[in-house]
Amino acid sequence: MAHKVWCVFQKLPGESCPALSAVCASREVAEEVARMSEEDDREQERPPSAWTISAWGVLEGGVDQMRGVQQISDSMDNLRAGAIPRDEADDAPADAAPGAGA
Repeated sequence: MAHKVWCVFQKLPGESCPALSAVCASREVAEEVARMSEEDDREQERPPSAWTISAWGVLEGGVDQMRGVQQISDSMDNLRAGAIPRDEADDAPADAAPGAGA
């Protein structure tokens, strides 16, 4: 991974999943994007959104890095699936992510 970007996710009121709102070069810029959006919602008298800022690595170069990430994901998905007791997994909503809880 060459460097990091900061992703700003917005979860609108009434929505179940956040959407990617911006990709920023620094955490400071990402925080300002969220702050300005919150301010705009207040001024427009709209219900507030929930904001999340997460660091993401940027892959550069060949696909070998992506293959490694996929291999890790393949292993982790199996571990995550086993982390939920079977009776709880059966009660989870169909769209719930494994391990997300309710």
